[in-house]
Amino acid sequence: MTIYEIANDEMQISVKSQGAELYSVKSHNIELLWQADPQFWPRHAPNLFPIVGRLKNDQLIHQGKPYPMTQHGFARDMEFECIEQENSLLMFRLTDNEQTRCQYPFLFELLVSYALLGSRLMIVYTVRNYHEQELPFSIGGHPGFNWPLLPDTISSDYHIRFEHEEAAHIWQLKNGLISQELRNSPLEGKSLMLSAELFENDALIFPDLNSQSVSYQTKDGKGITFDFTGFPDLGIWTKPGAPFICIEPWSGHASPESFAGEFTEKPGVHVLPPFSEHSLSYSVNIHI
Repeated sequence: MTIYEIANDEMQISVKSQGAELYSVKSHNIELLWQADPQFWPRHAPNLFPIVGRLKNDQLIHQGKPYPMTQHGFARDMEFECIEQENSLLMFRLTDNEQTRCQYPFLFELLVSYALLGSRLMIVYTVRNYHEQELPFSIGGHPGFNWPLLPDTISSDYHIRFEHEEAAHIWQLKNGLISQELRNSPLEGKSLMLSAELFENDALIFPDLNSQSVSYQTKDGKGITFDFTGFPDLGIWTKPGAPFICIEPWSGHASPESFAGEFTEKPGVHVLPPFSEHSLSYSVNIHI
């Protein structure tokens, strides 16, 4: 594993080759990214591919054959190749190999890039299908940030502000799968007041969002804004009592409890035509 760094006048980031995972995000010498304390959660900001969440029985079904696939997929644990490094840009690549094809019988290329644009970090995912077979996948981010985020603040100072009002109900998980029972949305207008109790039953999952941005901030507006145009779903998660919060733009989600069919027919899966590519991006805008 190798750690790569880029910086500008506003921020500095580090990225691990394993999983092409963000390792550090600093602004004005303040570390904002969760530093993977194994007591709570041993990751920083995993990239989720080729699934988001869990599949029923942890199996991907393709043409009637089951393939083992654990939660959030394999990309987060694999070694990526750094194919581009400039002053404000890093790009990583993962391609199918013998190990991936034992879990996911498809040919693919996944690119993950990080670009610094002033006080904004842009993360871009590009999935390429270079075969005559369709390529089904889901993809998403899982960045964890310190909570509280800034020095001289406390957890109760923070809330998450949505761009627009959202539906009255959200999804909830049962054994890692989408439950048939909906949960009343904890939003108060456009705001989610953060507390450990919110996450006693796992992540909050907001499907089919009206909003394309949310802000994780203090009462006086200092914090981070996430822009995620093109991602239809958003997960928000922490372990109760842990000092981090994950704000996760998703294109895809866990399997519904009742679904155990072909992966290409799974709700939330994007099917990429032969010899084509698909890109999605989200940004982390720092205002501290």
